[in-house]
Amino acid sequence: DLRRVLEESKSPQFPPPYKDEIILEPSFETIFKTLDSLENEEFVTFDIETDRTQIICIGFGWSKERAICIPIFYNGNSWWTPEQELAIIERIKRFMESERVKFIAQNAQFDMIYIRDQWGVRVPGLWMDTMIGFHCCYPELPKGLDFLCSIYTHRPYYKGMLRDHSNPKQLWHYNMLDTVVTWECAMEIKKELEEFGTWDFYKEKVHPLISPLIDIQRRGVKIDLLKREALDKELEEQTERMQLQLNEAVGHELNVSSPLQMKK
Repeated sequence: DLRRVLEESKSPQFPPPYKDEIILEPSFETIFKTLDSLENEEFVTFDIETDRTQIICIGFGWSKERAICIPIFYNGNSWWTPEQELAIIERIKRFMESERVKFIAQNAQFDMIYIRDQWGVRVPGLWMDTMIGFHCCYPELPKGLDFLCSIYTHRPYYKGMLRDHSNPKQLWHYNMLDTVVTWECAMEIKKELEEFGTWDFYKEKVHPLISPLIDIQRRGVKIDLLKREALDKELEEQTERMQLQLNEAVGHELNVSSPLQMKK
């Protein structure tokens, strides 16, 4: 932040605005044409928006100013006919499973779990998770995209855009901002990973864990329900005995969950 203050202090002018070339509400044909062209890009970011159960849209960015948002679902309804939606998802799947493109995402595990569970899409060409890459440089700092945006870009804060859910265009615009901001941050984070000498550590030690951790999250852990119930009963009885011992020791009822009572 102080480096940014120094940079901005050298001129009375605001930084020039971004010349965004964003594709909002693309037609069915534009989606296919754009995905065809993105096959030739070296770096592409992706980001989804969800309502926790359904993928609402997916965005792709291929520079700090160029992006497309593909709407899928909004306000309880599909954006397309069933045939169109299936064709779009199948085209997205072919694109994202291409290993020619280096894909980038912020908190990639979140997006990759959704697109694998709902669309059957894997991303073998994931090149960087900006959240984890940044954490390898600055483990003591916040690593959300709002923070990364503030220190690596000249874009103003935009995360408050989602307060109004009545306007789908605002959601699509927000999604595209996430993709272009992630793209710009990734290029700067790569420079710092190399400068800090942690790029090899990220690529060889940290990055390879993303896919297996996704598998672990999706598979879950088997739980012995009968054993859990027995342990719950046993621990509850222990807690009751210990509470009685504590009350007897201090001479009155004591709520151990109350900081004020414990302090007194």
